[in-house]
Amino acid sequence: HRLEVQAENRPDNLPLVFLGGIGADRQSYNNAGTDIRRSMSGYFAYLQGEYASSEKFRLTAGLRYDGNTDYGGRLNLSAGALFKPAEWLSFRASLGNGFKPPTYAQMYQVFTNITQGYTVIGAHNFAEKAAELKAAGTIAQVWDNASQIALLKPETSTSINAGVTVNTGSRMEWKAGAFMHRLRNLINTEQVGIMRNGQQLFSYINIDRVVMRGVEAGWKFAITPNLQVSAGYQLLDARNPAVSDSIRQKSSRYATVRTPDGIRPATTKDYFGLPNRSRHMGSMQATWAHPRWGLGASFRGTYRGKYGFLDVDNNGYIDNYDVFVKGYTLLYVSVQKTLLQKRLMLHLGVDNIGGYTDYLMPSQPGRVLMAGAEWHFFRKDKN
Repeated sequence: HRLEVQAENRPDNLPLVFLGGIGADRQSYNNAGTDIRRSMSGYFAYLQGEYASSEKFRLTAGLRYDGNTDYGGRLNLSAGALFKPAEWLSFRASLGNGFKPPTYAQMYQVFTNITQGYTVIGAHNFAEKAAELKAAGTIAQVWDNASQIALLKPETSTSINAGVTVNTGSRMEWKAGAFMHRLRNLINTEQVGIMRNGQQLFSYINIDRVVMRGVEAGWKFAITPNLQVSAGYQLLDARNPAVSDSIRQKSSRYATVRTPDGIRPATTKDYFGLPNRSRHMGSMQATWAHPRWGLGASFRGTYRGKYGFLDVDNNGYIDNYDVFVKGYTLLYVSVQKTLLQKRLMLHLGVDNIGGYTDYLMPSQPGRVLMAGAEWHFFRKDKN
């Protein structure tokens, strides 16, 4: 349940806009078959001001308080600026803080995906529920990293973003940007074991310190008014600084790395980064529409580079010799057609056209065919 109230004020003869609001949400947990009943409430209030001295410059600043009945609260600040020295060029920058308590799902859920077979157990009841499932014969193995599972702490963050947008004519747009996020107690989803059916067992682990930084770029081009293409790319470096520090200090667990030629001393270059984070990601899309025919189509492709899956030598981090999910590309296509004066819309689509699968990605289905129909009701005007 969630409730929010907003208010806006625009003072006369001043280039200012104020936006404020308050709200609350409530989560409840009811585990069927037990007498466990829990509830948790969150509450927030925020105020933001925007100053636009001209079409070329805009400045925003705000503050927000997020509170939680189980985890306390925090006051977060944000600021941003937009500078547009020319019609075709603009610069943007922003800075902000964040506060995110864990959800009840991350704390207490016990969920098995019937279709794919993987299981997720919340961090706060992992030991108890994993023991029950293992006794029932459904868990084959719990890995060593499960020892890191503990009562979850709220996640906090500080983010810095900057970017530029260039419009080369009315039909083409280029965007580029850079970002850095510093997080404390990142709530990370990690595989912590194997089910008897060969699928994955997941839970949630706090990572004390995380730094994510990278660059991204995007491009859009309207070939004709009815045909547009776009593409995007992101380069990401996501790592735990404590791991790099431990490798430099040659702490016992982090001091070595197992290679095909044997065990050798580790260096910081061996540290790939956080699990389940790809360094390279990209996308492309083409959309076409013919309004007179009531016909539309889109084609989309996504690429995700390899990412760390399993720390096989148990040295506490993903190194270049551990198990990785290979990079892959997925393709999608869809077609829409309107009929009967736009009252009926038909949809046809194919997800994952190439049927790509990987046993390390049980939640990724093969080729998926979809079809659907929508009927729209229109009320005639009495004019």
